[in-house]
Amino acid sequence: MTRGVWKKDGTFRETPKVDFANDYLIVAEGINNYALSSTFLVLNSAEFENFSPAQVFTSRNGNWMNILLTMDRKNVTSTSLTYILPFTYRLDYHSAVEAQLVLTDSIHIDESTSRVKTPYITSFIDLEFFDFGPSASNR
Repeated sequence: MTRGVWKKDGTFRETPKVDFANDYLIVAEGINNYALSSTFLVLNSAEFENFSPAQVFTSRNGNWMNILLTMDRKNVTSTSLTYILPFTYRLDYHSAVEAQLVLTDSIHIDESTSRVKTPYITSFIDLEFFDFGPSASNR
């Protein structure tokens, strides 16, 4: 007998709201040099000699987010492109939870097979989420 005290138990499912604030860190690595770009001013100032302009464009279509990264090569013969994209997700229906998550990847670039040498490095990223929060403007 519990004398009027009992444990309430339940299972709840909730779709997170995912926000992308258009912050990024992108590094193009060559054999003997590198170039980087970010939205973090302190890092850009500290790495001024290696700073290279970049743009991140996002679009949303239902549960899909498309991200286009474009970065000036800055005399780097790139062998890889590494990006770090921070996201915020929130649960707020049954539980108040807010957390940061980071999407990161390194892409090998084989320039020897490319017919067209462009002054930019471009990468497309397609993500599928269950739900998105408010839209953020492009930088």
